[in-house]
Amino acid sequence: MITELLNKGHVSKALAELRKRSASYPGEGFGDRLDALQTEFKYMSDFMLQGYKDEKRASLFQELLQRIADLDYDLQVRETLCENPYLQGIVKTLRATDRSAESLQDMILAPLTPQEHYKNLSTCFLSLLTSGHWRQKQADEWSAFISSPKTNPIDAATLTAAVTLSAIYHYSYYKALCLANIYVLCEREEVRQRAFVGCLLAVSEADEPQDGRFSTLLNILLADEEDRKSLIETQVQMAACANAEADSTEINRNIMPGLLRNQPFRFTKDGIVEKEEENDCINLDADERRMEAVAEGVNKMIQMQKNGSDVFFGGFRQMKRFPFFYQIANWLMPFDINHPDIGREVKSLQGSEFVGKVTERGPFCNSDKYSFVIAMAGVMGQLPEDMRKMMEEGEVGPLGMQDTSYATPSPSLLRLQYLQDLYRFFRLSPLGSSLRNPFVHVPQYRLWTVTGDSLSDADRKTIFNLMLRDASLWDSPADSGGEPSTASSAAIHPADLILSGFENKEGFDYLSCHAGCMMRRKRYKEAIDAYSKCLLSKPEDPVLMRGMARACYGGGEYAKAAFYFDALHTLFPKRISYVLNYSMAMVMDGAADSVVNEMYKLEYENPDNAMVKNTLGWVLLHARKAEQALSVYEKLTDSKTANGDFAVTLNAFYACLANEKAEQGVEMLRQYCDGLDAGQHKAFPDMLADAMEEDAHLLEIYGVCRAEKGIILSQFDY
Repeated sequence: MITELLNKGHVSKALAELRKRSASYPGEGFGDRLDALQTEFKYMSDFMLQGYKDEKRASLFQELLQRIADLDYDLQVRETLCENPYLQGIVKTLRATDRSAESLQDMILAPLTPQEHYKNLSTCFLSLLTSGHWRQKQADEWSAFISSPKTNPIDAATLTAAVTLSAIYHYSYYKALCLANIYVLCEREEVRQRAFVGCLLAVSEADEPQDGRFSTLLNILLADEEDRKSLIETQVQMAACANAEADSTEINRNIMPGLLRNQPFRFTKDGIVEKEEENDCINLDADERRMEAVAEGVNKMIQMQKNGSDVFFGGFRQMKRFPFFYQIANWLMPFDINHPDIGREVKSLQGSEFVGKVTERGPFCNSDKYSFVIAMAGVMGQLPEDMRKMMEEGEVGPLGMQDTSYATPSPSLLRLQYLQDLYRFFRLSPLGSSLRNPFVHVPQYRLWTVTGDSLSDADRKTIFNLMLRDASLWDSPADSGGEPSTASSAAIHPADLILSGFENKEGFDYLSCHAGCMMRRKRYKEAIDAYSKCLLSKPEDPVLMRGMARACYGGGEYAKAAFYFDALHTLFPKRISYVLNYSMAMVMDGAADSVVNEMYKLEYENPDNAMVKNTLGWVLLHARKAEQALSVYEKLTDSKTANGDFAVTLNAFYACLANEKAEQGVEMLRQYCDGLDAGQHKAFPDMLADAMEEDAHLLEIYGVCRAEKGIILSQFDY
């Protein structure tokens, strides 16, 4: 509100609004600052109104506006961060602390015991987290201190995290600039990658309109091709972190039950004990089958991990309730085996090579390493001797364990682990979950949108490939056909922003990206035009042919779609999907009769393929062979593979209508509907109405028109 008033020139209104807000915090200096601003503004106003000229007026006025904006920023910090119930008590204790950069840095460098040092580090972390608006001076002081070789690496990484959180909660150009400078100046890779991530998150969270200073930050961060690759990879890694809970659900539902069933130990109230050997004379290969089941489950998790999934989030989320995490700084502190807050646990694990190997070479983020050490201290004494021996000899370890040649983690891994630490903080810590979470913006491609102008054509093509692969994220951004003007235009689709940056609008890279973009946005005619131009360069490229076929189908050019699907089937005769798509295109082109025999042949060759049977029934319905279609669907709905499939149930319902067996069809739908959850059950009438509207042409063939549809839908009006 204040920024808007200032942009419109309403300085007095802005000051009055700030006066109202600052009245809630008497004695904290806001009133004195306001008095000074109002006095200066009055003098400036009086001076001008009396007819005096002032060559410095413009610069003084601009400085006044900046100071008003600074006061607004500090009030925002006071209102949102310092009044947070998880910080209120801490903020009170900080009032007695000299929070100047010089004083805080002296605290960090003071020769103290480890316990006292970590206490000072936590105080410094919280001071930075709750700090007000910065100027160039503070940005320079902190970037120089954190980047200095004299600063302890753990301290530097922790303080970088504090600046990051502060800049995310309330964007400040100078805090973001501090992070950008740390990335350039610091020689320690972990600190550099934290600064890189922090600056990107800060600018992507900025609410205020960007100016030339915004470009300055991006020019520092994205100075070369490797930096731009890191940007793209960071967005992908953020998407993986944001999907952690869904991955955990997949693991808990479909993988862990099998692993627990087949593992050789069982958990009892007295601890973990080895399962007794069971001599099964009938199932002599039971042990082998159990081993295969365990291997299959482990391999699935390994593949998920290779694909970027955060497979450890679900297992460690309950371990964030240890007292260790009561200290906010500990959530984002690099792992340190000498951290005094885990001293007791480390002492009880002395001599365990397994714990040392996992914390040094394990794939965990820092937060999970602390959880691991604390948890292991509690259970190590309860483990069976055989299990402890396997662990210590290296036969047991977490997924993704690095081998003994592992030296230092790559920049990519450091970024990923830091993002995982941040995700856990924002998702699981009381403070983080109560404030703005940058991971909720991942589906909106905020990172790519705000950095779009800094990308090359090759970068844009890479991003498009990633965006088009992830349908779940595509529909979130605003869709706009207009030309983008700035990176901060909230209403512009990221695809438009990236497309606008291609220099050669007739080049293959642009056309292929444009075609994919238009397909995802269901702008089929534009996609057809782009694919047509691409195919002139690569006429037998199967990816382009497949895209062209789908674009033609979506755009209603069914004969052309059939042509390309038929060509693809010629190139890949074993792919059934191309035959099915060809048949569907022919049906939509009014030539269902011509593919009936081909579909019967395909069904004969693939008797257990539910998709083939469903397509056969669909072709028969359009060919006006209603009885044959019903026969196909009655068999299909009895099979377990098709049970619960809405498309199959709907088509079977149509077959019943075509054969004047409406009651039977309605009963099929009712049985399907009864198997839905409450939300889906409530939405079913609308879903059915939409489906019948989409298939109106087919229903009209069999006399199912508006009245019939109304009667049918009335059966599901709850």
